[in-house]
Amino acid sequence: MVMQGEESQVTEERPHPFAPRTVGRSRANRCPGWCSADCLTGAVCLTAIFFLVAGGCVQSRAPEEMDTEGKWVAEKATHRFPADFHKRGAVLRHDFEVVNDTDMSVRFEHVRTSCTCTTADLSAKTLGPHEKAVLSVSLTTTSLHGIQGASSVLIDSKGRPWIYRMTAMSYSPMQFSGGGLRSYVSLDVSNPGEQATGEVEIHTFGRPGGEPPYVDVLGDVPEPIHVQPRVSCVTTFPDGFQRRTTILTFKLAEQSVSGMRKSCVGISCLADGKLVEGTVVLTWETRSMYRVQPNHLYLGAFQGTEGIVCGDVVLERVDGMPVEISTVQVHNPAVVAKVVDPNSKKTHVLRLSVDIDQLDGPLYDDVRVEMNDSTNQVIVIPLSLFL
Repeated sequence: MVMQGEESQVTEERPHPFAPRTVGRSRANRCPGWCSADCLTGAVCLTAIFFLVAGGCVQSRAPEEMDTEGKWVAEKATHRFPADFHKRGAVLRHDFEVVNDTDMSVRFEHVRTSCTCTTADLSAKTLGPHEKAVLSVSLTTTSLHGIQGASSVLIDSKGRPWIYRMTAMSYSPMQFSGGGLRSYVSLDVSNPGEQATGEVEIHTFGRPGGEPPYVDVLGDVPEPIHVQPRVSCVTTFPDGFQRRTTILTFKLAEQSVSGMRKSCVGISCLADGKLVEGTVVLTWETRSMYRVQPNHLYLGAFQGTEGIVCGDVVLERVDGMPVEISTVQVHNPAVVAKVVDPNSKKTHVLRLSVDIDQLDGPLYDDVRVEMNDSTNQVIVIPLSLFL
């Protein structure tokens, strides 16, 4: 309000980009302290005029309908599919009821989905006040275990999104704690003859009112592995599904062969009448107590060579203890192995001789040397001969 005889200093302040526009006095011209009766009367008049012009059609929106950028957001509904043993690629379907709960007609310009695993089909694109339509959605599961979520978004002619969300919880009948049906366990063994253990955790799931299946070991466990299963606990989830946690302990028996080794153990469980199988891959490395020179013996002979070709391999313990050879095994009858200095305590020389006349081509063989000492170690010496 501008009084007679005074200069008008009404200015328009620049509002925040997302704040409602207001027009009023400048900060320097605002009433100090309590407002006077004239100011209050003017404010009431302006307010009345505003509502008369608007016709009472402007509806205030709830604070939760505004996001951080001041845009109108409507999360209309969320549907949760019942938890199940959903297979990867299973299609789950649901129909949402789209209700125009306003007093104006609404036209939907676009129907969008959050990912390619979701489809959406709207029965009507224009809805009058309080009219209804059906939004048919489908969700294709992409994971065997865990929660998968997706959404379908309707964009109306004013650019406002109407969001419909859906989630699905899938359980895997059996899986390792790290996920999947295959787990790797490394056993740390430094010296031959030492024992090592390793553990793996397995989860099995049962339906509400049922019981989670137990884990079985498939077939005979390969030597030198021993398996001991132990049930840790049973957990019940809010949806009624139960999880049984089983810990498999693997013990490595005394292993004499040095080098890197690998063994596989199969496991299974019977869930929903179906057999589910998994695999535990065990690896370990044993350090040899012997120094072998050379560790791979290569022999050569010219074409037309006849007779015997031989080579020597020196065996020595790394700790300086005496060397005691128990037996030497060869697979090819053309190969002869002999210890040429049995009286030596610190080192042994193993002479490998090959009768070329008994060969039809190149030779690739392994010579196994079993030691007769505290290590009980087996040394494998590769032997190759080229003609």
